[in-house]
Parts: sequence; C-alpha cells; structure tokens
Amino acid sequence: MQNNTLIFEGAGSEMFDVGNCRIRTRIRNNEGRLIYLEILGFQNTNKTPNYAKGLNIVGHVDCCFYDDHTWDTRNNNSSKLAHITKKHFEYNKENILKLVNEDLNCNFDSLEVVKGLHVHSTKEPLCDCSIEGYTPFEEIKININIFDGVQSQQYYEKDGLARYALPYSFVKEISALKNWIEERTKKEQEDFKSYNYYTTLVWDKEGNIYSMEISARQNFVCMSFGFEQLEDVIKAVKEYNK
Repeated sequence: MQNNTLIFEGAGSEMFDVGNCRIRTRIRNNEGRLIYLEILGFQNTNKTPNYAKGLNIVGHVDCCFYDDHTWDTRNNNSSKLAHITKKHFEYNKENILKLVNEDLNCNFDSLEVVKGLHVHSTKEPLCDCSIEGYTPFEEIKININIFDGVQSQQYYEKDGLARYALPYSFVKEISALKNWIEERTKKEQEDFKSYNYYTTLVWDKEGNIYSMEISARQNFVCMSFGFEQLEDVIKAVKEYNK
C-alpha cells in the first residue's frame, strides 16, 4: 500500500528533533526495490572527527542494503548503496527526508518516527512510494555447480564452502583491492606479486552462492564483494584453473 510518509521505527535514546538517536525502516522505493535503512545521530563534541565539523547533531547512515536480494540481505550490504554510508549531515527530519529521496530513489513528502514498531519482525516495507505498474525485482541466482570440473583448493560440500585460486593479475585490478594495494608501501606491493590468491565462496542448501571473499595465504587484506563482481570472478577462476 502506497503512502507519502517516510516511516521509521524509533530506537535508542529519545532525543533530538528526530525523536530517537537510532531510527530504522524498510522502504519500497519508486522502482519497487525493497531497501533496509538504519540511521544514527550523535552529539558533536570536541573529539568528533573532521567529517563532523560544522554539525551540531551528526547524522550517519549505519546500514543500507537491498532487502529483496538474498546476497545483500545475508551480508547486510549492497555495493550499489555503499556510497550512502559515507555521508554525514545535520541529524534532522528535513535532511533525512532529502537523503532518502535523492539517494534511494524515493518521493516521500514527510517523515514520521513511530515508537513500538518492530521492523525486524516483518519482511514487508514500513512505507511504500513505488510507482504504479513497476516491474518487480527478479533475483538472479548463480549455483556452485557452475564450477563443476574446475580444480578447487578446498571444497567442503557439507559446509557449503569452497576456495579457488586466482591470479594476481586479476586481483590487483579489482577496484576496491586496487585502491588498497596502491596505498601500501612499494616493498609490500612488490611482495604481493608472489602471494597465493584465492576466492572463498559460500552457498546455501540449494547450492546458490551468497557470499564471496578474496584474500591471500600471506599477509594481505581479506575483502568481501557483492553479487555484481561474481561473474568476473567466475570467469577468472575458470581461466586460471583450466
């Protein structure tokens, strides 16, 4: 059922113009995507980081992900929405409403924080601004059997977990890892060339992959990735493990 009010569950201490220091909701946006959103507000102090300069009550998006995609829901993270968690703003209803409308493709015209709601007790949206006739989101699933015939480093069928080797030539070009690598010392970057890289994949009882990490046996960051990178990793694994 559509409405024009952005509704949040109020949690945490009762304070500020918003009503609570922690608010959370599940939204259906204009295109019909289901989004979980949790926002925090805290009082600025002399010890507050530089990003909060000029703000009285600092607003911060603590969690935001598509709740209609198994991969994102299990990991409480969506690559396409990650940018919103880096934003900071004056914690008030006007700014929160603006953030949701502009960054999450919504068109709410008011905001209400309600006590006694329990967003985690339902899978339904607390508020819905979807456009009539939207095309429902259809989740794409990739099964672990896509790796049939590919040599794995480790394979635990009972636990739903496997590891496959990856070449450094592929790893160093993945955007998030590339940024991390370039921030390391020249000595570290040189050492990275000789490391043994792999991806760890986890799947559910139907065999559908829902988690992917990339790391190395040596002293290297372990980083999780979204569904958007999975097809590229599959291609790299198959090429490298012929």
